[in-house]
Amino acid sequence: LLPFAVLWGVFSYWNPLEDTFDIEFTVENEEQLADLLHADEMTGMIEIHDDTLDAAMHEILMRLEKGIELTDYDYKIHVVKNDQVNAFATIAGHLFVNTGFIEFVETPEEIAAVLAHEIGHIEHRHVIRKLVKELGIAIVFGVLTGDNGEFVRDMSRAMLSTGFDRGQEADADNFAFDLLTKVNLKPTHIATFFRRLKEKGHDVPAFMELFSTHPNHNSRIKSAIEFPLPEDFEEDTLNIDLEAL
Repeated sequence: LLPFAVLWGVFSYWNPLEDTFDIEFTVENEEQLADLLHADEMTGMIEIHDDTLDAAMHEILMRLEKGIELTDYDYKIHVVKNDQVNAFATIAGHLFVNTGFIEFVETPEEIAAVLAHEIGHIEHRHVIRKLVKELGIAIVFGVLTGDNGEFVRDMSRAMLSTGFDRGQEADADNFAFDLLTKVNLKPTHIATFFRRLKEKGHDVPAFMELFSTHPNHNSRIKSAIEFPLPEDFEEDTLNIDLEAL
């Protein structure tokens, strides 16, 4: 069991094929794949547009993008009608926010904090890496060329499923802490969001954290609170009326 546990730990945080992946699957390939998969995944989703809602999402996105020095992506936020408390990233800069998530948060800064985490997944290309890992590079490229069109639905489901490894979740958290600091928002907004999730029972037991793909909320809360801020840091809160939103 010990050798198995060591190997599991190593490959949870490190993939020897990571370097070759970026060479083989370009951002342009990712954008082409996004056009195919989003046409499928949006089937059945009700995307909501409203002047107040669109303005709020635009303000949040513009603030976060100020802290991203260089990016290959043109970010877009899609708000969809769904009671589940969830916000997630797909590929090629697409961010999805459920109405249930907006109703759950207590400040607009919490929305920005969670989206900063999801942007971290996109910037590190975690979603496309997950697709290649689960389905294989040949199938992913086959969908692009039309040779494996029947796999589009399976790929859409895989893209929307949870399952980032612990190292990827930690990378996205650290990216979010750094990004929020750059745009004068406190990383502790992630902590308040996770603390409330924990209070509602959405947590991984601490003793199971070793065998979970996600760090438990206590670990993430602690990391957010302990993230070092510059001595001259001063928060500039978002000018968004959450009740109106």
